[in-house]
This record gives sequence, structure tokens and C-alpha cells, in this order.
Amino acid sequence: MMTVCALQDVEKGETRFTSKKSAKEIVNTIEEAAKPLGFNVQIQNHKLKLQGDKQGRKGQLSVSTQVCSVC
Repeated sequence: MMTVCALQDVEKGETRFTSKKSAKEIVNTIEEAAKPLGFNVQIQNHKLKLQGDKQGRKGQLSVSTQVCSVC
């Protein structure tokens, strides 16, 4: 189980999370959670794009995220 702390920037429409886990572990966790839900997952340099495989009422759901490591 991952422990995360959320920080929101309402003006930019962004949410940032902090975690003690490595960037690689976070990317793997997101991928493992998204695939059973029917998302196509594309990963490139700690950037993830999750795209639903079904059309919804307002089109296909697409989520983009970037995982950064801070020392």
C-alpha cells in the first residue's frame, strides 16, 4: 500500500502527490491498477498516458500524468 499526500493547484487544474516510494514503484502501481479497469497504458520516461478502450457518453477517457523523483 502506498501512502501519498495530495497538494492541489486549483488555478492550474493540477493535483500533485508526494510519496516515499520511488518513481518506478509509483509508475508500476498506477499501471497495475489501470489495466484491469480497461485502460491502455503508454509509458515513456516516467510519463504515463492512460486511455480508456470504450467510448463513454462524452468520448474516450484519457488521463496523462508525470512522475518525478525529488532528492
